[in-house]
Amino acid sequence: MGHAYFTPDALKSPSVLNITGTANDDRLLALAEAASGAIDRWCNRHFYARRATIRLDGNGESAIGVPDLVSVDSVRIYGGISGPATLWSADDYDLLPYDADPASAGNPYSRPYTRLLATGAASGKAIFPVGRGNVAVEGLWGWWQHLRRISRIVGANAGADALTISLSAVVSGSAEIGAGSTLLIGNEQLYVQARDGDTLAVRRGVNGTTAASIAQNAPIDIYDYPSPVREAALLLAVRLWHGARGGVDDWQASEIGMDSDIALLLGAYRKPALGVF
Repeated sequence: MGHAYFTPDALKSPSVLNITGTANDDRLLALAEAASGAIDRWCNRHFYARRATIRLDGNGESAIGVPDLVSVDSVRIYGGISGPATLWSADDYDLLPYDADPASAGNPYSRPYTRLLATGAASGKAIFPVGRGNVAVEGLWGWWQHLRRISRIVGANAGADALTISLSAVVSGSAEIGAGSTLLIGNEQLYVQARDGDTLAVRRGVNGTTAASIAQNAPIDIYDYPSPVREAALLLAVRLWHGARGGVDDWQASEIGMDSDIALLLGAYRKPALGVF
């Protein structure tokens, strides 16, 4: 599925492309998704939050490296790829670094957990046993989960198969919701594909979540991303837009495969190319 670190409305704003009307909205959403995906690939990580279970190779050590991790639902150790599994309790492992704080929206320095430390020596869980794909970690993956509660709520009940969500009457401005926004209602993530007044056209159950019935008056959270990532994706989209239309090409040659201005914004977020989940 697509994801975007900025909305087409931001791209259309007077300070960016200065586009009016809606004729190009679908194209601009596709461009926002393409630019955001390119940022993920260049950084070798993703900045949206995704629920999933991944399998890791046990290393026989007390600590094991993991992809960017926000929170853990369960850890299971298998006796081989498909052998019986032992469920570890939350007391059997710690998330490192201890001060990562990836789910604290008020902390601009929060970052993901990158290791699990076995702490269950008393119950025979002092290491991650050697094995191929024998460590299964179920959780929320990504750079962080920073959520912002918006001023409006769900305006009417919506079933799990509904493809539109209505908003309540205006409390204060809610222009921050638009195509390209990812929302959290209950435990479900929804991706906004278009907005018409108080009605959102959405893709349901995205990023590993499950579509569920939504009650009227349910609160709505919107996902926020690191400012440098958002600005880099926006800048990349602008340059792709102008390049596709034969405009002035101000891209700079770079051995690292990304415009130097964008690379400067993303320097702190890029990790070695060891694979991205």
